[in-house]
Amino acid sequence: MKFAISREVARKYPGLKIGIVVVKRLDNSDYPDSIRLLKQNAEEYTKFNFRGLVHPHLLAWREAYKKFGCDGGCSAEWLVKRILEKKALPKINKLVDIYNLVSAKNAMPIGGQDLDRICGDIVLRISPGGERFVGIGGKEEKTTPGEVVYADDEKVLCRNWNQKDCDAAKFTKETKKAVLFVDGIGGISEEAVKKTAKDLESIITEYGNGVATSYFLVGANSVSL
Repeated sequence: MKFAISREVARKYPGLKIGIVVVKRLDNSDYPDSIRLLKQNAEEYTKFNFRGLVHPHLLAWREAYKKFGCDGGCSAEWLVKRILEKKALPKINKLVDIYNLVSAKNAMPIGGQDLDRICGDIVLRISPGGERFVGIGGKEEKTTPGEVVYADDEKVLCRNWNQKDCDAAKFTKETKKAVLFVDGIGGISEEAVKKTAKDLESIITEYGNGVATSYFLVGANSVSL
């Protein structure tokens, strides 16, 4: 299995760089108190350091979204907005909560899939439109022409680049193998993407009882998972 960035996406979005974290032998069944503390620390850090939704990472993603006609911000913006509105980060399961707190603290969109629920390879590509997508919760939608999606050989895994994950490959308490993507675009630096991926890797390794390995891609490229 591999992950690839299509040439079309790389050409249309110069400055694209992605951190990839692959996790194996994960134990996602428990929820230690330490995760709650990490979430609280991330919330306090974001409240103290962010002044509204004007972080350069969030602004860079808004510009990227405009290119394919998507309103709103990236997944990280939703998390930051929630914190600034004095709402706690959601509790879903250990792995999801870890990547959400890392995403909020770094203002960097992160998403991922259960590798045991993937068919073939994963590719970041441009949708021709009209592709069936079932989001978390079971709502069926259709992609729009030109939107960027993560997809495997049989289904769209994430719509609007990193905004909405599919139900079929979501992380659950039974997830043992996972891949997570840290998306960087435009003026977001390689260092920021790498740092976020390393933060994610180290926290998962410490609290997930598994083995996490990070990779980094720039432009049209691929990596074995």
